[in-house]
Amino acid sequence: MIFGILVTKKRYGAADFGTVGLMVAGLGIFMHADAKTSAVFQPLGIIMLTISLLCDGAISNLSEALMNQYDVGQDEFIFRL
Repeated sequence: MIFGILVTKKRYGAADFGTVGLMVAGLGIFMHADAKTSAVFQPLGIIMLTISLLCDGAISNLSEALMNQYDVGQDEFIFRL
């Protein structure tokens, strides 16, 4: 969502921000519950997960921006990769 705002200058409604807030809260609760158990969180794994999520957000928004800029459909965009 952050990449959508920064890269493609998208506008999101209150429902979208609410959905993201609920997802973040749920993930926080999940991570907090797991931290109290005997599970071991590897810093490298958390870093890799964070990088993966950032790249996923960047790629999807950049792809959408390119498709809009060159007036290309999703099928043609995938085919020409």
